[in-house]
Amino acid sequence: PNQTKMEGEGCKKAVAGCVHEFVMEPRDKYGNSRLVLQSGEKWNAELVEVNTGEKVKIDMKPVKSGKKVLFHCDYRAFKAGKYEMTLSVTEEDGMVLSAAMPNHIVVLPGITSGKKSILTVSTTNGYWTMRDQKKVWQLKAGSNLNLAVQSCDKFGNYKR
Repeated sequence: PNQTKMEGEGCKKAVAGCVHEFVMEPRDKYGNSRLVLQSGEKWNAELVEVNTGEKVKIDMKPVKSGKKVLFHCDYRAFKAGKYEMTLSVTEEDGMVLSAAMPNHIVVLPGITSGKKSILTVSTTNGYWTMRDQKKVWQLKAGSNLNLAVQSCDKFGNYKR
């Protein structure tokens, strides 16, 4: 697995909640392209977020491209962060070979959601009150009002 080559935007960066794709070219231990997959051989890949350990399964579909075997891969991550990709091959005899791929995939927050974004309000001289069944911020003349908005996507990922 450690000689495997990957191409496509999805093996570098992604946006939370979107499906991302890339192509993986399996190679033997000498770096040669694989022409066939062995009977009983199973390839698996997953992403692991480096800070939380959250795992994302990568779907792999083998396709023939000329004389080579390739995998069309896709995944959907919901948590923004930096992910490490692990690739494993279970051979017919049950032996498992695995490797962490050298590059990380960065998943960025998705489109801003007003429902998940956070509004922080502070003042030197004010309070919350109810008026017409709505929560209203009451201020005295000359008071300072500070508002801060932390934008988040619909999955709660902060945007910086």
